[in-house]
Amino acid sequence: MSKLEYSRGVAAAVNRLEGAEFVVATARGSWEKLMAAGRYTAALFGLHRKLGEDEDVPAADNPRLSHLRVHYGSMSSFALLRQTLLLRNMMDARNSAVAAQSFTPMQETFDLWLKQARRECRRLSAFLPGINEPYDVLLDRHTPGLRFTQIARIEAAILPACRTAARIPGGSFADPRFAMTHTDQMKLAKLLLDKTGVDRQRAQIAWNTGAPFCRGHGDGVKIVMRDRYVDFTTMVLDLLHEAAGHGAYRQNTPVTCGGIVPGAAADETPALMLEHFLPVKKEFAVFLLKAMEEAGVNKSGLTADDMHRHLRKGRDNSRLDADLRTYPLYTLHRIHVVRDLVNGTAEAKDLPKLWQKYEAQLGLPSSSNDETACLQDLQMFTGYAGYFGNYLPALMAAGNVFEAMITQKPEIYAQLLQGDFSGVARWLKDTIHLRGAAFTPDTRPDAFIRHIHSHTRTSPGPSLRP
Repeated sequence: MSKLEYSRGVAAAVNRLEGAEFVVATARGSWEKLMAAGRYTAALFGLHRKLGEDEDVPAADNPRLSHLRVHYGSMSSFALLRQTLLLRNMMDARNSAVAAQSFTPMQETFDLWLKQARRECRRLSAFLPGINEPYDVLLDRHTPGLRFTQIARIEAAILPACRTAARIPGGSFADPRFAMTHTDQMKLAKLLLDKTGVDRQRAQIAWNTGAPFCRGHGDGVKIVMRDRYVDFTTMVLDLLHEAAGHGAYRQNTPVTCGGIVPGAAADETPALMLEHFLPVKKEFAVFLLKAMEEAGVNKSGLTADDMHRHLRKGRDNSRLDADLRTYPLYTLHRIHVVRDLVNGTAEAKDLPKLWQKYEAQLGLPSSSNDETACLQDLQMFTGYAGYFGNYLPALMAAGNVFEAMITQKPEIYAQLLQGDFSGVARWLKDTIHLRGAAFTPDTRPDAFIRHIHSHTRTSPGPSLRP
């Protein structure tokens, strides 16, 4: 077996594990859960076996392979099986808790997972460099080298900006002119997928009313977007993040270990740039309006000014519907909740109160019950509790990527005014996608701070009417 063949074999094993892990989280029926648990177990043991092979890999893949061998290859077979059973049981318990709108039915199961997570963090801290606390191990699993000290520095730098930035009134669902039927949303989505560089022939596109997501790589990409009749721009933002961001990235990264496993912060960077930094620009409003007219779905007679004002409105009713001002606060909220639990300063039974504590501390809207609070994030109960920590540095990197793109290709604005997104898609492909693990996100917060103040000013900017 050649070095490249082995590298691609590991990448394929990671791809199978990721897909199976999400199925464990979303399957509902008993038989489906059993089958999903079986697929997850097979994928996990397959990756474990592959990592145990004493093979060399291309130099670019060496750091990623070493990282996988620590986090997955060093687990015992018993620990792998126990992890699978715990995840399955935790999802069963979560379904019962959601039905009861109370965390209580799953408290015992969550406590078992938390104890296992703490043991695993203690074990891996002996193998990973620069671990200052157990929570660092969870962060490192998704982005190699990420530590809470880095997150704390970002938090200190951006909190004043998030709290003082002006909020533009009028939440997501305030204007009935932005209602759109499912049929029209699908027509618009197909056109936008083609325009933003997503190969629809190589992707599976689905719709739901829950959480959007993207999984898989290469020819196995699956994208799920939300259909919300009351405001079609929710679908547009989902498409920018999951499809044009994650989907195009995963279709274009090299099919090697370092390409498929570059670190979650790198994966999230283009997605967050396209969701939070580009849509508030007036040129994007024109691009979107032209796409709507091309698709024949602008039945409310919306203008580019209407679109621009609406996309800049404050959205702060949940983590999935947050704007640039509140998204970091929702992310920090989850980071601190998981950190307290994993570091042992709080126990499983404290999760609901811990949730409320950080909502109040960060100035977020208080949730009405456990279903809309501590039970809402699937990552918390599917082995991905450490993933929240990747969003914050990735958001900072997204700001830097956006500024770099506009500096290097200022003509992109003129292209968007002509309804052309190809300049954005091509720049992202050349600069980020094709580099895989060679792309290292710049997480300095300066660009984010500049942007948050510029796009939340009360003046909507110059008129976009011809």
